[in-house]
Amino acid sequence: MKKVLHCILFCLLFISCKDDGKNYHLSGRAEKGTLVDNSMIFVLETNSKFATTGDVIRTVTNKGGAYEFNVKLKEPFVSVTAMGYYYNEITGKTTEPTDGDKDDTSAGKITLYALAELSEGSNINLNVITTITKDRILNLIQTGMSYESAYKQAQFELLSHFGLQRYAEKNANTFSITAGNEEAGALLVISAALLVNQTPSSFQDYLNKICTEFAKKGKLAKYMITAYEANCQKLNLNQLTTWTKRYYSTLGIPIELPNLALFIDWNGDGVAGNEIN
Repeated sequence: MKKVLHCILFCLLFISCKDDGKNYHLSGRAEKGTLVDNSMIFVLETNSKFATTGDVIRTVTNKGGAYEFNVKLKEPFVSVTAMGYYYNEITGKTTEPTDGDKDDTSAGKITLYALAELSEGSNINLNVITTITKDRILNLIQTGMSYESAYKQAQFELLSHFGLQRYAEKNANTFSITAGNEEAGALLVISAALLVNQTPSSFQDYLNKICTEFAKKGKLAKYMITAYEANCQKLNLNQLTTWTKRYYSTLGIPIELPNLALFIDWNGDGVAGNEIN
């Protein structure tokens, strides 16, 4: 009897230890342009289909939209949300309300999303690519796809609209404007082009429409594609580069950026940047 009891106690101890979960160090950036200090970050523990299974962990951003904390999770899947004012790449200013706008504190705020499968040290960035692809990824997972296959397909579908499909294999939740690499250039051009002709109060609604449209079949409406292409042509790339580098410098984060002309499909052949010698 004692041996049986010992066996039962050992099994219960093993199960309880297993249920305690695993420790993870989470960090990343929320960048539309970068979200301002003290923007909210919410992390939801989920299962492999991204259905919520645990508590909501809350923290806030610091300079450059960065966040960082340790957490114990039972499963290595999370859904992350960021909410706050952001740096507008077109105006060169943040969308925080001025004294005359204090009555409407919601105008100018953005909500960004990202999904992730974690490693022990996981960097999860949130941006317009992770936001637009989120619901599409969830729909693909519901058809039986793994998370990795789903995000690669969703990113290929989205980035193909912009001639940037060459960046589809690398998870966009690793993209950051601060990285100074090609993915940083692609992200900055997409973020800025989507903002053209939008106001701080209208952009969230416009982004929501894009997300809803794309989630259905991995396609954007023709008017959305036409608007994006026209917006790219309107971008002042020298100004965009200069203002973005200057803003990050004021945050104490010096960055470099590639030639942004490489991330626009100038001749409409479906491949961005191949026109540049």
